[in-house]
Amino acid sequence: WTHQQGQEYLALLTSGKVSDTFANCSVLTSNPKALDVSSRELVDKIIDHPKTIGSWDVVCGPAFGAVSLAGAVAWNSGTDNSIFTEPVYGIDHLASDNLPTKVAKIGQELKRFEIPDGSRVLIVEDVVTTGKSTKQTINALLKYKEESGVNFIILQVIGCLVNRSGSSSVDLSEFDNESVPSKLEIVSLAEINARVWDTIEDAQNDLPEVVEAIRPKGNWGQLTNEDFRTCYG
Repeated sequence: WTHQQGQEYLALLTSGKVSDTFANCSVLTSNPKALDVSSRELVDKIIDHPKTIGSWDVVCGPAFGAVSLAGAVAWNSGTDNSIFTEPVYGIDHLASDNLPTKVAKIGQELKRFEIPDGSRVLIVEDVVTTGKSTKQTINALLKYKEESGVNFIILQVIGCLVNRSGSSSVDLSEFDNESVPSKLEIVSLAEINARVWDTIEDAQNDLPEVVEAIRPKGNWGQLTNEDFRTCYG
């Protein structure tokens, strides 16, 4: 979906930012045949990337969007281990009376999987926008590393279906850990040029007709005038 002139709504992204474009990858990842074809193509592109040195032993994706993608990439690359991190929720904002007013995803955690010692970990995402969920995934992996004592390294590439970040890489300079590269080169099947604003007020400065930013999947009809369920055929 892309915002058209005169429309009153923008897409509210998981990161909390707002955008004039939304890539609904669940249409693809919920279709086994389409996912298989797409993941095979993505694996080939990752293998051909110059920063992919050698193979990988583990494929990791953040829940919920990249769970099935991680499994498909592992299957099509002959990798035995497919894992995912899970959301951690917390209070994102407090009202004046100190009562919780908003519960939001504040991170990711690796709960139900183990990473073999000496592994090379490939991270995959359905969509890369700000890199926030990627960094949350890395934080989860590093927490697991610290608690388990297991050593592993994260590959210098990240595979995704759609890159809408406007960049060719995710900056990881904030991490000071030998397991983490300084950046992840983005390998994607598609790139989208999307405008992103920090707040709805920032967006309204450029698009005065906009009145609200809404979550796309829960308000698909308002964005597109069609039933979200029709996207699944």
